[in-house]
Amino acid sequence: MSFHDDLVRWRRWCEPEHCPVCLDEQPPGDTVTIRETEFAWLKAHPRVCLPGTCYVLSKTHVVELDDLSESVLLRFMKDVQTSARALKHVTKAVKINYEIHGNTVPHLHMHLFP
Repeated sequence: MSFHDDLVRWRRWCEPEHCPVCLDEQPPGDTVTIRETEFAWLKAHPRVCLPGTCYVLSKTHVVELDDLSESVLLRFMKDVQTSARALKHVTKAVKINYEIHGNTVPHLHMHLFP
């Protein structure tokens, strides 16, 4: 399900007081928190097609990367970098792909694919 299916719901979720992430609602399926920092959580779904796939979830409620203040942006991206380095080490990946969508849940998170 994405905003293409229910734009009214998606727009409502853009507001922190209705955001499922901010409300600490359980995401669909199994989710594990691998690491927590001051600005983000590193999370993963254990049963994925590509082992090691995970995502860095911002603790600050914004929809877009450019909505972050410069100081928070730098800390969030540092968390992404640290996570990617660890992912490369653990999976022996030669490349990490980074994706930001937000079509399903409009709370900033970046997917990492080894």
